[in-house]
Amino acid sequence: MGRYRDFWPIYLAAHRGIWTQRIHLMASTVGAIGVFSAIGLAEPLLAPIGIAIALSMAFSSHYIIEGNHPTIAKNPLWSAVGDVHMCLLLITGRLPAEMKRLGFDRPVQERFIWMRAKN
Repeated sequence: MGRYRDFWPIYLAAHRGIWTQRIHLMASTVGAIGVFSAIGLAEPLLAPIGIAIALSMAFSSHYIIEGNHPTIAKNPLWSAVGDVHMCLLLITGRLPAEMKRLGFDRPVQERFIWMRAKN
């Protein structure tokens, strides 16, 4: 899969649940804090620790909440770009429109009742 625009719908298909999206946003934040803390505090170990925690959070959201597999195995680079893209759309409130544009207007049913969206 060479082009990001071809990968983007595959990425979003694996991230249809709102809780998966939210956990990815939290995981990206944790990873960024780890990297920037490593730089700012001159503690190189903080970066891999932050990234490991972030990956654990994101991976677990796929297996536990959404019941699918992370897209990182398909293309690690595009998966990282997709994560940033999705998080920016989530923060700005434009993710629902993008999901609808790509035909994912019906979110996946979360596996746990307490996570299901209230209508």
